[in-house]
Amino acid sequence: MLHFSKSTSRKRNGDNTLPPFPHDPTRPPAYSWRGLLIDSARTFWPVPVMELIITVMARYRLNILHWHLTDNAGWRLPVPGYPALTSVGAQIPRDPAHWYDRTCAPQRSGTSRTSPAHTTQGFYSDANIRHLVRFAAQRDVSIIPEISIPSAAGATIRAYPHLGNPDLVSPQEDNSTLWPLASSLQFVEAAFHHACDLFPSPIIHIGTPNTEWSQWENDPILERAGLTSGRDIERLFIERAMRTLHFHGRRAAAWDTITRTYDSPPPGTILLSSQHGESHTTEAASSGAPWILADSPLLTLSHPMRPNSPTTSPATARELDEHLPQVLHSERLKGIEAVAWSTSVTSPDLLFYHLLPRLLVIAEIAWHGDDALPWEQLAPLIDRDMAYLRQRIPYWTPQRT
Repeated sequence: MLHFSKSTSRKRNGDNTLPPFPHDPTRPPAYSWRGLLIDSARTFWPVPVMELIITVMARYRLNILHWHLTDNAGWRLPVPGYPALTSVGAQIPRDPAHWYDRTCAPQRSGTSRTSPAHTTQGFYSDANIRHLVRFAAQRDVSIIPEISIPSAAGATIRAYPHLGNPDLVSPQEDNSTLWPLASSLQFVEAAFHHACDLFPSPIIHIGTPNTEWSQWENDPILERAGLTSGRDIERLFIERAMRTLHFHGRRAAAWDTITRTYDSPPPGTILLSSQHGESHTTEAASSGAPWILADSPLLTLSHPMRPNSPTTSPATARELDEHLPQVLHSERLKGIEAVAWSTSVTSPDLLFYHLLPRLLVIAEIAWHGDDALPWEQLAPLIDRDMAYLRQRIPYWTPQRT
């Protein structure tokens, strides 16, 4: 059972004169996990932007901020004993050849601009994180951090090369997977100890994106040491992280790619669905574990919408209202999470351009489930709230509904 706040306090809206949204907050929510993933690893969002995101979440009774804090592009939180994580791993400039703004906003149609290098540079101090945790809790939002292991560790290895593949020494090489060494496992333990100290959430996300096992399995030194199975090596990292979480009385969330490593997910693990096709079937849904519908064509909001293709690309708000309820009837489904990757979203205006108004549709369905308002009744409420948000949020002209 997932236990998160279900408060319907009006103070969380920030405006007592505005009618509630979702439309009837006096009813219990359909899902206990009503989330939004924010990617601060690929684009560093300053504290005021994070406060604005949390305030918008609270207005729409989204109660889980899934905070993606580490990836190849950057490491965003301190870890005692590893100062280079923030002095090096958090200061990687954005590569103008690969990281750029893309949007279908009318005023940017046909344009593609390189983004400033500093958009991937920065980190959150312990004080910053504790402040945001308090700020969110006051608004009935829980922050679940994500620290990705053992892959997507490029920023970590930039800071501490000895933790990566010893045969890959150039930053231009894809040295982004932790190497199975005692020092790497010690690092994983230290990172999750400190995450548990900073974040009171009962759940910590351990990542586990698709790891390329072949680089481990083809290494003669590891082979001589008896480490020949990529699956078993990945388990070393996952189990060290989980052992640390259990020490602190926490449980793990992970992307459903963890099912490559385990036939059945470790007990207590919550799975989040990763990208999948038109059928909306996922490893998470068939795993036997409680799961969250997340990174999918309908819920990944970090790309411009393309009308009339909601199952293969981001949907319009109207298409989302039509199609999302159809994929929610699944056993052990505990929640819905909108996803805002920052691969090509590098400014607050672009972030809110992508989130709104589709986030409002997701909020309505996450609260009311099958009883969410049909589009004809929901659209006027969205229009009302978009007028309210335009006065308070600096973002580009909203996407059409």
